[in-house]
Amino acid sequence: MNILIVGLGNIGFAHLKSFFLSKKKYSIDLYDKKKIKLDSLILKKKNQKKINILKKLPQNNTYNLVIIATNSLERFEILKKIIKKNKIKYFLLEKMIFTKIVHYDKSKYFTKNHASNIFVNVWGSLIVKLLNIMVIKKNPPIQFKATIKEGRFITNLVHYIDMFCALTEKKIDFNIMLNKIFDSKRKPYKEAAGKLSGFNNLGNILIESDQNILTDTIIIKNRKDSHKILINKDKSIFYFKNSKLVKKIKFP
Repeated sequence: MNILIVGLGNIGFAHLKSFFLSKKKYSIDLYDKKKIKLDSLILKKKNQKKINILKKLPQNNTYNLVIIATNSLERFEILKKIIKKNKIKYFLLEKMIFTKIVHYDKSKYFTKNHASNIFVNVWGSLIVKLLNIMVIKKNPPIQFKATIKEGRFITNLVHYIDMFCALTEKKIDFNIMLNKIFDSKRKPYKEAAGKLSGFNNLGNILIESDQNILTDTIIIKNRKDSHKILINKDKSIFYFKNSKLVKKIKFP
């Protein structure tokens, strides 16, 4: 399988390490505007995977997967250059995907005309799978409430929507209300405080921001049980069922 990773910051390196933890064979091309320094884990296992560090964006290549882990300000232009000059099966993009609404429409046009597909990296459904909590949907309706640390509300909102949709295997209708908008720690982006409420035919969802908490908290109730998930800032996840700790995992 041929892989291209563009952008080797924290997220790009996390993707790269995940390929090295796999037993499958990969040929991986890497590109970043800055000089790439491979850490000890990758250097130790480098002979197990084929790695090629590129000096510029590739041309006339074929990739099974392209991961664009740059900042969102330059992501669209990179996607456009890659898709026009290479054959790509799948793209994986980080959110916030683009900074301009018009780029969403243009990216759909490019991928449709070049037979490519775009996926967005969200972790809500993955946590549902890792914690093995799909059973919750067997006793609807589901009441889902997530409380997010203020300053991470907009950043993490999509992950908890993804979690609820994974639990119910349904899309949702929702409304969002923002109480205030302020500068994010990650310039030049904005963050907000507020809440989102929504529903589908299997349950209701409420997501709120709270400036007084340190740990994102998810409470899920159905007709039979109560479930609680704590996501700590040290990247640990605790899962409680009816107040009993059932599982603790590292953040994926």
